[in-house]
Amino acid sequence: MNPFHTANGLVFLATQINIFASNLQISSTTASQGFLEISVSNMRKLPDLLILDLSGNNFTGKIPALLGNCSKLNTILLNENGFSGSIPAQLFISREIVQIDLGFNLLTGIIPPLRNKFEGEIPESLWDLKNLNELILSANMFNGTHNDVTGAIPSDLRKKNLPGLVKLDLTGNHLDGRIPSGICAGDELVDLALGNNNFSSRFPKEIMQCKTLNRLIPRDNFLQGSIPDDIEKSSSTSYFDIRGNLLEGRIPIRSGCCSNLSMIDLSDNKFSGSIPNEFGSLQNLQVLRISSNSLTGEIPWELTHCPKLTELDLSTNNISGLVPPGILSSFTMKSIQLQQSKFNGVIPESL
Repeated sequence: MNPFHTANGLVFLATQINIFASNLQISSTTASQGFLEISVSNMRKLPDLLILDLSGNNFTGKIPALLGNCSKLNTILLNENGFSGSIPAQLFISREIVQIDLGFNLLTGIIPPLRNKFEGEIPESLWDLKNLNELILSANMFNGTHNDVTGAIPSDLRKKNLPGLVKLDLTGNHLDGRIPSGICAGDELVDLALGNNNFSSRFPKEIMQCKTLNRLIPRDNFLQGSIPDDIEKSSSTSYFDIRGNLLEGRIPIRSGCCSNLSMIDLSDNKFSGSIPNEFGSLQNLQVLRISSNSLTGEIPWELTHCPKLTELDLSTNNISGLVPPGILSSFTMKSIQLQQSKFNGVIPESL
């Protein structure tokens, strides 16, 4: 007897991290093909199913289009299996969808998930999922480092589309154009990762005014201009990675007011001037990377006041003078890179 014939009220099905193996086919009814293989064909008998988690198993074959008939499904987790073929369009029919994870499979076709072989533009219908709060299209083969997704982000993404979006990860594609100035509208976005694309606009100052943003990663693009002087308005940001762009000017003094910052990476840009003394006020700072810029002056002694600092990379600049002894003798410091600069003095024998 198939359990799904009598489980009409089931709202949550989780079998993750087991060793179930078979095809998730919808036509077969022979017992030799596995319990889940038979059961999926009867999922239409589960009108109240909200969450389906089959991740971390050994399922193969195509993803059944029948899953789209579960009209209340808001979470579909099929990642870390051996699914192949294309993603059925029916998977995106439900407007209740909040999270879909198909990563680490062998999928091909024209729509997104982790480490597959999708290509083309992001379909417009994806932007109409009003209840979506996480969208992750990174680490595939769209166009670019891992993917082949092209085109631009809609300029009105947050005003008309995806109003409840909390996490947006479009890393490693061939997306271009401007980063929409209103991408943080509504102050709900927490995680924004746009690295390894072809964005070429000026750094949108509106992003730094987002009160909820915790992680900002637009690294390895062609962003121009400077970091906004009012960076302190982004007081919630803890992870700030803008390395590998074309940003220039001085590093804002007010960046020392972002008390939650734990990781700063400004490497491989065109920043000039000196390192702000105000960095010494960042009590949560663990990683500071500012290599491969045009910085001058000396290392601020105030950096010795950062009790959690474990990594400091100031290499390939024009920084000169003495290295503060407190930095070299710090008990928390694990990595210091000062090569290709103009430092002088004596390296302590205690090192």
